[in-house]
Amino acid sequence: APYHTVVVSANTDRALEAFELGVLDFIGKPFTQERISKAIERFSLHQFKGQCQRLSYRKNNVLCFLQVDDIQFIQAAGHYSEITTKDNQTILHDKHLDRLMQILPQGFMRVHRSYAIPLDEVKHIEQHSGAKYIAHLHSGASVPVGRTKFSTLVDALGQ
Repeated sequence: APYHTVVVSANTDRALEAFELGVLDFIGKPFTQERISKAIERFSLHQFKGQCQRLSYRKNNVLCFLQVDDIQFIQAAGHYSEITTKDNQTILHDKHLDRLMQILPQGFMRVHRSYAIPLDEVKHIEQHSGAKYIAHLHSGASVPVGRTKFSTLVDALGQ
């Protein structure tokens, strides 16, 4: 849609109805500055989802930029993320994997609670006993695939 709606109302009992109609956010009165800021952040995330072409990160007090096309896979590392590039460099990013998934382009998929990959990097998927799956990437790296993510991954790759 070319526009997004945020409803601000004292009738919080109608919030569910508002979301069913497609509003981006519902803010109950009385509201705080923090709540307004959260709505603006939600708008920003929604507005730019899939448009991020590069990520910024700090290395030795220098602001660096990484093209998302250069990402081989991303692994959760506590409150941070470890990004492994196609030339096998590891970059520690200050955002959690959940947050990175909100800004990365559509071609990235969370395949495990601790891993995300660009779909075009998948060479094949191997099944092991006990319903364990491993995605083998073109680079030669291997990434675990969660049982609950397997069929979604196969569907995404089959299209």
